[in-house]
Order: sequence, then structure tokens, then C-alpha cells
Amino acid sequence: MFGKRNKRRLYMAYFRRNPTKKHPIPYHTALYLSPKHPSSDSKSPHTAVFHAINYIDPTLDPPQAVWKFNDEYLNRKPNLKGVVLLGKIDDSISKEQIKEMLKAVYVPEGPITEEMTWRCRDWIYDAVKTLVSNGILTDERLSSSMDEIWNNGYRFLEKKSLEVDTRGRIPCCDLNGREIPCELRPTDTDAK
Repeated sequence: MFGKRNKRRLYMAYFRRNPTKKHPIPYHTALYLSPKHPSSDSKSPHTAVFHAINYIDPTLDPPQAVWKFNDEYLNRKPNLKGVVLLGKIDDSISKEQIKEMLKAVYVPEGPITEEMTWRCRDWIYDAVKTLVSNGILTDERLSSSMDEIWNNGYRFLEKKSLEVDTRGRIPCCDLNGREIPCELRPTDTDAK
């Protein structure tokens, strides 16, 4: 019996951000759960983005930057620059089940300090290990080689950023950094 071919895809997504002297990497990293063939209907969000973000918490006195888990449901973020395919997700697993698993992944508590070295990448590594340990992702390399996989994606994306893509697709690679076909397309605002 053959498995279903149009399973959702889970990607490690690289979003463009402004680098700083202390954090020179120009990408924020998130998990990106999308159908194989995403719809262009902007009224019907079909993609889930799971990540750790830092934001100014206005409830602190004075307001300060803190880390928190965040999930969004949308079609596409215009600053998405590339993805690494982590695996296919069985349809029996809901976005809500994945969200509940990921909400339990460690995020530092309290205000962000100058000494803090924890970044969104650290959350990604732990989140992927959580999904592997729960059987959501099955490639064992994801448990032990996330730093290498992240770097493969980073190098792939830096190389692709020097090329002009006339197909209008988001650059996508496998765990080894080799280009693979991808159904994700830029939003209308990406081209502007």
C-alpha cells in the first residue's frame, strides 16, 4: 500500500533580519509547517510558523526585551528567504498537537541581558529534537546534527542569494544543503 504523497512539509525557515555587531547572522530561524501545494488565497491562512521571538514586554517596569514562544497562522511572510526541508508530517498530526509539543520547549525566562547567548536557533534545535522524540519527524540526523544542518542551510542560502531566480520560488535544500524542488512561492510583497 502506498502512502499519501501530498503530506504537509515541515521546514526550517530563514527569515531576513537586520544583523547587529553582537549578532551578525542576517537570519531569524523558525519552523514552517506548510501544505505541499500552498494556496495563494490570502483569506485562508494555511501555514503555521513556530518560533522563539524576542519582544518588548510592556508589563515589566521598565519595559524590557524578553524571549517567548510564538505561533502564527498565515500564508507567507515577505521576509522568508529560504528553507531546509526537515520532513513530511502525517495528516493524522494536527497543527494544534505540534503547537502543544513546541510550547513545552525551553525559552529563557526574564529580561534579555547582555551576557545572554541563547538565540532563536537554540530553540529550533531543541524543538526539532522534541519532534523527533515524539515520532513527528523520523530522520535521526535531526537529533544529533542540527548545528550542521542549520549551517548547510545557511551556506546554501548565502550561495542562492547571489543568484537570480527567474522561477519565482523560494530556495529550498535538503538536510545536506543540496537544492531540491520547492512549492513555496514569494508573496506579492516579496517582489516589491
